[in-house]
Amino acid sequence: MGVTHIVLFQFKASASADTVKDDGITHAFVVEFENVEDRDYYVNKDPAHLAFVGGLGDAIQKVQVIDFTNGVF
Repeated sequence: MGVTHIVLFQFKASASADTVKDDGITHAFVVEFENVEDRDYYVNKDPAHLAFVGGLGDAIQKVQVIDFTNGVF
């Protein structure tokens, strides 16, 4: 069963206007995976994902991650 992975970002108040356009949650990523193993690889080992996370620096105030298996409530 597919897994949907949602990530929400809130930038710090000290982040420059060039970094952030508005206050609050400003970005969301929604990624769909075929299974939990693929999601786990992306989160823990995928080089592009790890480089992105490493490049965020200290501009991020808060990150929320929501994962759910499609069709399971």
